[in-house]
Amino acid sequence: MSVANNIKETRINMGISQQELANELGVTRQLISKWETGISYPDAEQVKILSSKLDIPAHVLLDEDIPESLANTA
Repeated sequence: MSVANNIKETRINMGISQQELANELGVTRQLISKWETGISYPDAEQVKILSSKLDIPAHVLLDEDIPESLANTA
């Protein structure tokens, strides 16, 4: 699974909108959309904050399949 899919699926499983996540991170909804479509990627600091907000380890968010136990914690 890609970084884009990991962000999107985790956000959806948590039941939060792109706008809500954007507000939490202090970025625009459009940036969240770009991350989720793979147009752009979060920088290192954004990954750190994003992994905290989505309650998922950064290394899993970036390049691994999300374990079922983390994907369905919403």
